[in-house]
Amino acid sequence: MKKLSVILTVLMVLLLAACTPAQEKSAKKSLSEMLTSHKWRFSSQQDGELKLNYNWLLELKNDGTWAMDMDSTVDDSSSSHTLRGTWSLDGTTLTVVMKDEEIPEFNTTEVLTFSDTMTDEIIEKDGVYSIVPTTPNDSSVDEFLDVRPEMKWYVSDKYFCFYTVLFTAE
Repeated sequence: MKKLSVILTVLMVLLLAACTPAQEKSAKKSLSEMLTSHKWRFSSQQDGELKLNYNWLLELKNDGTWAMDMDSTVDDSSSSHTLRGTWSLDGTTLTVVMKDEEIPEFNTTEVLTFSDTMTDEIIEKDGVYSIVPTTPNDSSVDEFLDVRPEMKWYVSDKYFCFYTVLFTAE
């Protein structure tokens, strides 16, 4: 009886050990899965000289297309527009192509590198602007404006950061 108990215990330990990697793997989503598992919302309201209100809803689809419904208000003038395009992921490099027939200035391709230093905790503590360098003390503002910060992106189950635009999961 004691021998049977030991064998059953060893068998259970082996079964649990065999299941653990599969459980860990299923619990950890790929970057692509995180991008497509939510709709992403960006909202901003600023009351200053101009009253600005932005409410954007972005969806990245599994087929490599995306659409963003953009509702914007400047003072008392409102507008709505849907921006569309394609996206692809090569390792951790995100390429976003914007295609717009109505507003050709939006037609661009952005290639962003995944931010290895960004985390949900940093976003919640310091915001996304922590990845954009500030003006060095020994540089003029003109020199600073000539320097374009490296394009970065970040995704989790809570946030999608596209450069300095922070979307939250719906």
